[in-house]
Amino acid sequence: MSTAPAARRRTLQDDLLADLRQGPPVAAAPPAPPARTAPATEAAPGPAPAVELRITPRTWSAAGWRRRPGGDGVTLSLGPVCLSLGNLRP
Repeated sequence: MSTAPAARRRTLQDDLLADLRQGPPVAAAPPAPPARTAPATEAAPGPAPAVELRITPRTWSAAGWRRRPGGDGVTLSLGPVCLSLGNLRP
């Protein structure tokens, strides 16, 4: 009398292979952006303020300040430090 082979136990590898055969999951659609208010109520973004700091230990300048080209800021100098501030207009 022959017996049927024992049912093969399912292994972790078999489970992983079965998952791979099913394919990638379907991606959900991204949520819709929130409704915008009337454009007149939103403020127009202005230019971002700009700051530049330079330290030059070999070149020193006299203390003072001057307007930046274009008139949108100032440059402050004192010894080895030069600080430029731009877009200061509201």
